[in-house]
Amino acid sequence: MAFPVIIHSQADAAHREDYAATDQRWQLGQKMITADGRAYRFHKVGASTLVVGDLVDGPANITNHRATAAVARAAGAATIAATLGATLSAVNQYRGGYASVVLDPGGGETYILNASLNVETHAAVASGGVITATLATGETIVVALSTTSDITWVLNPYSGTIQSPITTLTSSLIGVAVKASTTGRFGWIQTRGIATILVSGTPVVGNNFVRLVAAAAAGGPGANDTAVIAGYVNDVGSTWAVVDLMIDG
Repeated sequence: MAFPVIIHSQADAAHREDYAATDQRWQLGQKMITADGRAYRFHKVGASTLVVGDLVDGPANITNHRATAAVARAAGAATIAATLGATLSAVNQYRGGYASVVLDPGGGETYILNASLNVETHAAVASGGVITATLATGETIVVALSTTSDITWVLNPYSGTIQSPITTLTSSLIGVAVKASTTGRFGWIQTRGIATILVSGTPVVGNNFVRLVAAAAAGGPGANDTAVIAGYVNDVGSTWAVVDLMIDG
């Protein structure tokens, strides 16, 4: 099944639609743009129900799937493999995700994994087992990998999305919830354009609006240059702020 690079939607409420866990309509990360220029990404909800207006993060990568010892692969190969640590992997857990080579030979390369819904990306793998994943169509190994190479397995950032946590962040900011979708359902999160977002602190119109760690799922005024900018303040309110969201360009 082929998917469009970008869906152009004329339906005002299309971004509020969601779908059952057995009804994945598009690849995770599929982009949709509405007539007014707002952008959305197709995602799967993680461990808890989302709240409209909350900032949303991607899933945390798995500790025992970081810096895993590669299986040798020649340049031009269409699969990539490594021995996982002491955590299993479900079938297709890394569909549409990435394999990042973090130790030479081949270091610095990031390979996108198969995202097709009709092709198995990889089988289920037991704790300590070897995972062999199919690369995306047209993607091949650039520099030959050896057993010295290390690979970090990166989940698709739109798979298992969560409310942005308080105090300790576990992944990157990916959008704003536009529907209270429940665990396991598919739907859309907003990534660009005018959005209404939970606020903490006192943002100033025209200033940066950033993800905060002092309040779960909230954004506010930026106190330093390390905060992730979500967008720019368009207007302010006591609980939510109007933000020109800039996560997606």
